[in-house]
Amino acid sequence: LISAVIDRNADIVIGKSAYTHYLGERPGVVKDGEHGLFSQDGQSVDLNKVAQEVAAHRGNVWTHVVSLRRSDAELSGDAEKLGYDNAKAWRDMLRGQANKLAKAMGIPLLDLRWYAAFHNKETNPHVHIMIYSKDPKEGYLTNNGIEKIRSAFANDIYSEELSMLNE
Repeated sequence: LISAVIDRNADIVIGKSAYTHYLGERPGVVKDGEHGLFSQDGQSVDLNKVAQEVAAHRGNVWTHVVSLRRSDAELSGDAEKLGYDNAKAWRDMLRGQANKLAKAMGIPLLDLRWYAAFHNKETNPHVHIMIYSKDPKEGYLTNNGIEKIRSAFANDIYSEELSMLNE
């Protein structure tokens, strides 16, 4: 319980800069080079620069965790159920959802900044996301916005299952 509470509130407990390093370097993170942090543009992320940027940001920085049970993310053997047992799938999904994230959070797309890291934990593969606006006065998150984000992620992650149900 204590570990879960710290994990979900690490940005408050340890500060924004340390939280950024925590996301990119903690055990279980799937690294692309020296760390596991990625963003919208597909370019290599300078972890120290991002940590400084986030720490200096005077507006809200929202943190989200999207998690699946291992049994949902993959099937045993070579067959994949949802295919969300690897960093590429999570990166592709988040990059495809940027418009919906921006809209749900009241941030113009050009001002949207997000960074994420995939953690391939044994029981629950998941991604941690930090989101904020370049303009510290922009952005908000309502219950409706949270539901829109959940819906966007669920519709993407479970697209094949939803398609079969619709048929």
